[in-house]
Amino acid sequence: MKKSNRFLSRLTGTLAALTLVVGLVPATVLAADGSASITITEPAWSDSSKDWAGTEANAYLVLDQVNDTETDPAKKLYSVTNDFNAFFNIDTDDNNSSIDEIFGTVGTGGTVYLWLDGNDLSAGTTQPASGEYITFSGDNTKALDKTYGEADLVSRIVGDNGEGGSNAGVFYSWIEKYIEANNITTPHTATAGTSVGTHGSVTITNLKEGYYAIDFKSVPSGLSLKQGVMIATTGDISAQMNLKAEDLPFEKKISEKDADQWLDELTAETGDVLDYRLTAKVPTLTDYDNLTEFTMSDTLEKQEFDSASVQIAIDNTVATRGTGTNENTFYIGQTLLAKLNPVSYADEKSSFTLIFEPSALEAYEGKTVTVTYSARLTTDAVKVNVNDAELVWSNNGSDSSLTDSTEVYTYGIELTKTFSDATVSADEIGEVTFQLYRVNGQNEELLYFTGSAGSYILVSDSNGTGNVTAELKLNTTSRKLTVVGLDDDETYILKETDTADGYNLIDENVTIDLEAQLDPNAMLLDEGKTSVKLGNTSLNVGFVNNESSTDMAIASVAFELYNQKGFSLPKTGDAGTWALTVNGILLIASGVVLVVVSRRKKSSK
Repeated sequence: MKKSNRFLSRLTGTLAALTLVVGLVPATVLAADGSASITITEPAWSDSSKDWAGTEANAYLVLDQVNDTETDPAKKLYSVTNDFNAFFNIDTDDNNSSIDEIFGTVGTGGTVYLWLDGNDLSAGTTQPASGEYITFSGDNTKALDKTYGEADLVSRIVGDNGEGGSNAGVFYSWIEKYIEANNITTPHTATAGTSVGTHGSVTITNLKEGYYAIDFKSVPSGLSLKQGVMIATTGDISAQMNLKAEDLPFEKKISEKDADQWLDELTAETGDVLDYRLTAKVPTLTDYDNLTEFTMSDTLEKQEFDSASVQIAIDNTVATRGTGTNENTFYIGQTLLAKLNPVSYADEKSSFTLIFEPSALEAYEGKTVTVTYSARLTTDAVKVNVNDAELVWSNNGSDSSLTDSTEVYTYGIELTKTFSDATVSADEIGEVTFQLYRVNGQNEELLYFTGSAGSYILVSDSNGTGNVTAELKLNTTSRKLTVVGLDDDETYILKETDTADGYNLIDENVTIDLEAQLDPNAMLLDEGKTSVKLGNTSLNVGFVNNESSTDMAIASVAFELYNQKGFSLPKTGDAGTWALTVNGILLIASGVVLVVVSRRKKSSK
């Protein structure tokens, strides 16, 4: 199909962009079909300990040169391979598996727009208001033949300026997305071996001459491969692809609320609000053909994420937050920086994703992005509450990621109550009541819990309303009281406020000091430093679930309290009842005194 010189000039600009991106060194020697190859050279890492071992390079033949003996580029003919027929079949007919239908919108004539907005790939017939885009001609009069020259294909790819450039990256993103969506596989692959301290390379061999899309899988965490769009094999001298790389630091830390002391792990009470901080470096965008994605996300196990607490800063520049319906958008000046997608607490976790606008990051290359936010530890908390954060960035469809995590630990107590009379009934056991306090300086703060007799979880230190209680009851069968959600390095006081009829109330406080072990066993209690005292008397203690193998069950200190049966003054009645009781005791005492005095007088006579 013949095309005008306008298409050829457009071809020249686009192919130059593609070639420069990948550092292609074209071969000039004629090769038999199947003897071509692509050699990919390992990046020069900023950290010499880095290695691309295990990275898998895959080559997908998109355009097959059908006249292999032709060496004049202007006369070479290419055929779209079967795997990519639907991708390039742009026309106005419905239900023909063209790209606009595959990605969601049927073209109705004229131009089909393909665009990338953040990490959202879309297609339609209306020019997009934002994001980078390319266009394909959707006119039936320009429908592609099976075989055509280079100009015929490239003339259909138009960028913002009609010259490729960063839009070549958008084009590659679509090719890569198409490969994933259609589960396209290739036999042309090579895997990098270990090359620490050397500059390694891999070669994909036995290739036909043509244009290939190259993607990379199994890239080691924390490494970003900056590859190009497509590469042409043109002879028996291997085409060269020289990769660049960037090691982007990513870190997650945790702190007590407003303490500004950032750690990898923390102990806490259920109900505590904890602060989190994510930091990452903005990629060197000039080294990328097209940064198409930069996102931060966090999944908070057993914690409720507070979306209103999110703040973003790049070095000393603090982003402003939108209001109303735009409350989850962040701006620097008038420029949209990021969008927040929060996910509410469900299935014992909450999460969020921050999607940054790549174009907005251009002014901050190499600078540090800091994201802070808060979350509350819920009553679903277990021994080890792991929270995983992830940084994902993408260059022309090749995703790279880094992860980091923090851990939150919480602890408990297990009380067993014994009585001097083994026949005490379940109803009598059910009368036993305790309250738990946290020592705060000179004050004692009453704590509140959710749960039922024998098993309670701390929920708040100030709110006794709703479905919470300060009254802790025993399990009437086991005579145990389990309380979890407590913090280490805290002192708690347990007070018995009621007991079984006929038994003496324990009138001394039970003082409990919880101390965690050092890292890496901070989820466990230190059995030498954790203590329980009744008054000034140390009690014998044991430990429950205090081993790392039980990741879910909370480590607790176990102890026993003993109730002695004995005389007890009436606990009910009005002041008259108490007065009669006291008067009766006084009368008895007076009678005893009179008898003694009388006997002494008689003996003296």
